[in-house]
Amino acid sequence: MKCLHALAAQALAGAPNPIGCAVLLYIIHLHECVNKGLSSKEADDFSRFFVFLQTLTNEVLTTNADKLRGMGICEAAASMIIALEGHQPRARKKHRKN
Repeated sequence: MKCLHALAAQALAGAPNPIGCAVLLYIIHLHECVNKGLSSKEADDFSRFFVFLQTLTNEVLTTNADKLRGMGICEAAASMIIALEGHQPRARKKHRKN
């Protein structure tokens, strides 16, 4: 089983991947919901993803796959990280020496 971020990357690369496409559509959906006032605590509830999945059909996944690459998915994902974590991601990770 692959991680969701790997499936999303595969969909962005142009491979036919309905799960990756669903993840990308969910990121865009969450981005829109947060801009409309959804709290970060509500957005962090992963059960919302399963409710969102039930609204998708195979038609939606196949017709939106090509559109996703031009929809500003990176900006939407970055805004979701900021909304959920409360700050921008660090440019570098801190590595501890043990």
